[in-house]
Amino acid sequence: MAFASSSSLPSAAMFPISFLPTNEKLTRANFPSWKAQVLSALRGYQLAGYIHPEAQSPSPFLVPEKGKEDSKEPLKLNPEYDAWVAKDQMVLNYLLSNMSKEILGQVNQEITVSGAWRALEKMFSSFSRADSFPRAWLWLRPRKVQIPLVNILGG
Repeated sequence: MAFASSSSLPSAAMFPISFLPTNEKLTRANFPSWKAQVLSALRGYQLAGYIHPEAQSPSPFLVPEKGKEDSKEPLKLNPEYDAWVAKDQMVLNYLLSNMSKEILGQVNQEITVSGAWRALEKMFSSFSRADSFPRAWLWLRPRKVQIPLVNILGG
């Protein structure tokens, strides 16, 4: 059976992902399971690249042709830029709509999805480190050992 070429298939990113809510909105207690659900949806819609820390939009303007850099012609808008911004904002909206009010207040200043994702990763990495230190220190603290008085007196 022959497969249709990728150009004849609609892009997965054309379909809205808002109908794929996570089981629970993101809270301080469920980041690992929330993250797994979100990543799965983004990968399924071929949008996971937008949350990458190095994700950058294409230039808003097309680069002038060689030899025409000094031309007085106005710069032409890059159609890929508008498409990229639209997808970025769609993914950002998906993330924000799947967060509790408590978490939303921490990241709602971000204007790109990669910025919001970076803020979430930073926020939850500090929570997990803070949570793990007390448990680690429990192993190092001295413990009370109760030895019966009979054993001490040799009786």
